[in-house]
Amino acid sequence: MNFGNTRRAGYSLATQKENILTEEQENIVRIQIDKLESAPEEWNFYPALQGEEFDRLVHSILVHGLLHPIVVQKKQDKTMILSGHNRVRAYRFIRSKIQELKSAQQEELNGVDITQLNAKDFDEIYAIIKEDLSEEDAREIIIDANYAQRQLGQKLLTRSIIEKYKIIQQKRKENTGDYKSRKTREIVAESFQMSGRHIDRYRKLEKLNPILLDWFYKGKISLEMGAKIAMMKPNIQEEIAEHYLPFILKYPAQTLQYFKAGMTKKELAEMKQEILEEKNICKISFVRDGVHHSVTLQEESQIEEMISLLKTWNIEC
Repeated sequence: MNFGNTRRAGYSLATQKENILTEEQENIVRIQIDKLESAPEEWNFYPALQGEEFDRLVHSILVHGLLHPIVVQKKQDKTMILSGHNRVRAYRFIRSKIQELKSAQQEELNGVDITQLNAKDFDEIYAIIKEDLSEEDAREIIIDANYAQRQLGQKLLTRSIIEKYKIIQQKRKENTGDYKSRKTREIVAESFQMSGRHIDRYRKLEKLNPILLDWFYKGKISLEMGAKIAMMKPNIQEEIAEHYLPFILKYPAQTLQYFKAGMTKKELAEMKQEILEEKNICKISFVRDGVHHSVTLQEESQIEEMISLLKTWNIEC
């Protein structure tokens, strides 16, 4: 079976990465794109492809055809897109551009010859139709599909994990099957291919101060740091956001050791003072003739000399 218009190459469903698209090919049907509705924004919180990314998708469809059928939910008289919002957008764009360019007697779209294409070729798109889905099922498909198909930044990944966790929690309350017999954390960790500890840390970010959360999204503070701060009271988080961010960036390892859930403003100030008063030291460990040795340098001149020596050996420190 070929996906997309019949003049373009097809795609073997066996290579589909998403588990949600493993149905037999006879379950894939053509459906009119004008009858499709987008999922609600609170379900599909992933931004639409723009610029070069969208252009690449359009070019791929023109050259290779549709590589993956979309997934839709059919409920009463409505057909809602669960996976494939950008592919449907691309089909609509291609259809309108073919009409426009042919009217202007132009023969190319995105560098591809369109003389053999007809706008009507893009009136329909191949889709897998899902019926009898719960709201949780539909939302889970959207999250899983976007995680499988896109490189998610920290902001989208964080929300995906948090939303997926809530969905699985709800399913476990209602289901006595596989979900009921496994921990929510375990299921979500498996979905995102990370440890349960990481899932717990991402979940804690839901309580993180917005300024600090933005710093995490930008890669300025670590996941572990963000999760630790998220366990503190809101007023302490605000204090850190307003007065301690530059300090945290300068001393990330030291501050991470001090941070704890019930930290007070006084303890924050004491932490800063203690870290600033710590002397610079250089510890060197080595093995010679099977014997372990350890040397500690405390004099500033010795430390600087050691740093210079390490640099001559192209060792970063």
